[in-house]
Amino acid sequence: MSVYEKAMKSVSDEDKKVIDGQVSLFDGGFGFAADQGISIPPLKEYDMRQLLSLEKQTTGSYLSGHPLEAFEDELEKRPHNTYKILSAASDPSAAVYYEGREVELLGILGDVKRRSTKDKRAYALATLEDLYSIIDVIVFQGPLAEVEPVLYNDNIVKLKGRVDIKEGEAPKIILEKLTPILKTEEAFAGKKLYVKIPAMYGENTDKLINVLKKYPGNSSTIVHMEATKKTVVTNGGFGVTYTKSLIDNLKIAFGEANVVVK
Repeated sequence: MSVYEKAMKSVSDEDKKVIDGQVSLFDGGFGFAADQGISIPPLKEYDMRQLLSLEKQTTGSYLSGHPLEAFEDELEKRPHNTYKILSAASDPSAAVYYEGREVELLGILGDVKRRSTKDKRAYALATLEDLYSIIDVIVFQGPLAEVEPVLYNDNIVKLKGRVDIKEGEAPKIILEKLTPILKTEEAFAGKKLYVKIPAMYGENTDKLINVLKKYPGNSSTIVHMEATKKTVVTNGGFGVTYTKSLIDNLKIAFGEANVVVK
């Protein structure tokens, strides 16, 4: 992945030379990337969550595992899951039981799309996948404003909502509440997160808070404000879970040199 663009360009360049008559078909200039002078750097594999996400995007399936494997025991104990709810489409007794029922599901979000009605009311569509099946989710304007920061693909969440059953259609969930479920990634276990807010922001922490609230948890963030030389430690409602995604988003917001985990 780190060199494929360069390799593809190299092959394309060779093709152009052939078309232009600059290279004979017998010159042997069509080898692998190594033959084109492209070196493969020694890189670590993607972290598992990123690898699974890329597999899903590319093939439509998870190949190396499943993001919810760590939650298998909890999922088995839950009274509701996607398969049971979807069975209401063909099972009259299940349909009676689930119609309008409030349920809480644990799963991974996907296929998130923002939409608006003819009268400009915002809403969103998504899917929720657990270890049993995938169900469609509708997020109307009211709840959308509250869950917007955590409504994105590959986010593992607890979803609370009501089951909507219509004849001739698969059951759907009308979302009421969405809570991210995160676990500290192994690479960050036992470490602390340090963020320096550049002087240009003064003491304004809105940008920082907007990132932190997407990764709720019990770990603190040590924040140094360059403008005032103050250092504060977040706690309470601003606790986070240390993940690569959190670190990457903080680096995008404040610059790579201003975010450290140690």
